[in-house]
Amino acid sequence: MTRTPDRDRLDAMAAEHPALIAYYFGDGGERIAHLMTQAFQGARPMPEPAQLAAESLLAAAIERYEGLAAALTDVDPFYRYEFEVREGQVRQLPWDAGVDDRALIAFVRYLQLNERHYLVMRLVARAVESFSLRPIAGTFELQVPVDSAEQQAVEEFLRYGAPFADIDGSIARTSGPPGLPGESGPGRLSCMVTAGAAGDRPDLEVRLIGPDDTVLHTLDLVQVRTSRGVDGPGIWLEGQDSSGLLRLRFLLNAGDHDILRPVVDLAELPGKTPADVLPAMRLLADFVPGSTLVLAVRGGLRRMRTWRRRPGGS
Repeated sequence: MTRTPDRDRLDAMAAEHPALIAYYFGDGGERIAHLMTQAFQGARPMPEPAQLAAESLLAAAIERYEGLAAALTDVDPFYRYEFEVREGQVRQLPWDAGVDDRALIAFVRYLQLNERHYLVMRLVARAVESFSLRPIAGTFELQVPVDSAEQQAVEEFLRYGAPFADIDGSIARTSGPPGLPGESGPGRLSCMVTAGAAGDRPDLEVRLIGPDDTVLHTLDLVQVRTSRGVDGPGIWLEGQDSSGLLRLRFLLNAGDHDILRPVVDLAELPGKTPADVLPAMRLLADFVPGSTLVLAVRGGLRRMRTWRRRPGGS
C-alpha cells in the first residue's frame, strides 16, 4: 500500500490528539458519560459530618472529585473539568455567584452534597473552537405576564442580547457535554454577561458635546460588557465610569433609533472621594437640552453613536 503525504499528516494528528480519536471512533463518549454519572452519584454515600471529622470529610471529597476531574479531562477532547467542594448552602448563594471573567468558562453547576457542603462543577473550553465543535444548547421555557417589565426584558434579550434576572421558567431540554442538567421543575432563570465579555472592541469613552460643538466632558468607560441579539443584529453594551457611580447601558443596531439608559448607582458613593465622583456628576448636570452625548473610541476621532437631550426628555 502506498502512503500519501495526507495520510501521514492524518496519522501525525491522530497521535497528537488521542482523546479526539477515542471520542469519535472509540468509547470516549461513553466513558465520559460513565465518569460524569460517578461524579454526581458519588455524593450519595458520603458520610454525614457528625460521623467523621470535618477535615477528613473534606479531604475524602476533594480527593474523590480531583480524581474524577482528572479522568474526565483526560477523556474529553473539548472541555476541561473542575470540581470544587465548598462549605455552605447552595440556596443561600447570590444569583450571580457563578459569574467568572475567564472567557472560556462554558458552564457552572452547583450540587448540595450534605447539609454543610456543596459541589461546584465547571466546564472550561480547551479552545474557542470547542463551542462550535461541541456546543452547549438548550430549550428554556419562560413565563412572563403580557406588557410587563419581564416581557420587555425577554424581548431585549432576544433582540439585543441584554441580560435578564429572576424570570419564572424551566429547562425543557439541554444538549452538549455530560454534566448539563436535563429537564427541570419550575424555577427562576437568569442570563448574565461577564465583565470580561468585551471581545476585541477598542477602549471606549463618552463625550458630552455642548450646543456650540465643544467637548464639555469626557468619561472613560470601564468594566465594558457586550452581547449580541439572539434573533437579530442588535447589540447590548454596558460600561461605567471609574467610580462606578454612573452606569451607561446602550441598545444598538436593532430599531429606528438606538437607546441609551443611564443608571446612577448611589450605593457606590460610600468610601468615594469628591474627586472620584465629580466627573460623572458634572457630566450628568451638564447634559441639558441642546447638548449631545457621544459614544466614541477612546482618544480617537471616530464617533460611534450620538444622543441629543431634548426639552422635557432625553
